[in-house]
Amino acid sequence: MFSQAKLYLFGGVLLALIALGTTAYIYKLKYERAEIERTQAQQQRDTMLEVNRQIIDGIARDASLRQKLYSDLKGARDAAETYKQKLASHDLSKLARAKPGLLTLLARRATKRVLDDIQTAVNRDAPVPEPAERGQPEAETAPADGAADRRD
Repeated sequence: MFSQAKLYLFGGVLLALIALGTTAYIYKLKYERAEIERTQAQQQRDTMLEVNRQIIDGIARDASLRQKLYSDLKGARDAAETYKQKLASHDLSKLARAKPGLLTLLARRATKRVLDDIQTAVNRDAPVPEPAERGQPEAETAPADGAADRRD
C-alpha cells in the first residue's frame, strides 16, 4: 500500500493545508473585525457631525431670535419714547380743568380694559371679551361739567 514516507508526506501536506486554511480564516476574521470597527467609527463620526450641525443650526436660530427680540425691543422703546413725547407735548392739567368728565371717562375705559386683560390672562378658560365689552366707545357719557368727579 502506501509507504510510510508517503503517509507522512500526505499528513504533512494535509497539516499544512489545515494550517494555511486556519491562518486564512484568522486573517479573514481580523479583516471583517477591522471592517466592522471602521464602519462603526464612520457611523460615530457621522452622528457627531449631525449633532454638531444641529448645534450650529440651534446657535444660528438662537442668534436670529435674539436679533429679532432686540429689534422688537428697540421698536417698543422707540414707541414708548414717541408716546412720552406726545404726552409731554399735551397739557393734561389744562384739559382736566376744561373737560374733567372726558378724562374720567377715558380713565374708566382704560382701567376696564386693563382689568379685562388681567382677568383674561388669569382665566384662560374664560371667553375673550368682544371689543365693545373691552371698553371701546360706548353709549355712556361723562358729566359735562365734571360735577360728579369733584369733591367739595
